[in-house]
Amino acid sequence: TFLRSQAKLKKLGVADATGIAEYYGLKKANATTTLTGAEYQQDGSVLLTWTVAEGMDGYSVYRKKKNESTYQRLACIEGAESTGYVDASLAEAGVYEYCVRAYIVANGIGRYTAYSNTMPVCAVMAPEQFAQVILEDGTAKLTWTPVAGASGYIIARRNNPEESFVAVAEL
Repeated sequence: TFLRSQAKLKKLGVADATGIAEYYGLKKANATTTLTGAEYQQDGSVLLTWTVAEGMDGYSVYRKKKNESTYQRLACIEGAESTGYVDASLAEAGVYEYCVRAYIVANGIGRYTAYSNTMPVCAVMAPEQFAQVILEDGTAKLTWTPVAGASGYIIARRNNPEESFVAVAEL
């Protein structure tokens, strides 16, 4: 008499599937993680942090440039308690978006959760081969190698090491 209604039959099916999955050591990859930080560092890297996804085996980290449509996987990090990654592979200035997702491995097959929220990071690269020449009239001529992806430059100066830099021109 228990199986007379469709709802009760569905409950039995769910319970049966859950029991079988537990017996074979399978887990449902329904945990989620939240990206909590994406900070550009002075050395040009990006520090990412996220929340733990309970019951998962690790995380995959993804990045894309703001105007691109697909993410590229940067790293696969083993360990459910690992909640951070440093991206030191940025090659050009620009706005990047990051996200993560957790994974679990069951019977040799990886299963992924949905992607986390995304966080943008503005990567600012310092020009290389910077040179300054003082001209006869007392003005300074500044030269540098262009930075890939840069849309402009801010020229700043300070009079001594104890002072903060002050922007004097935008190019």
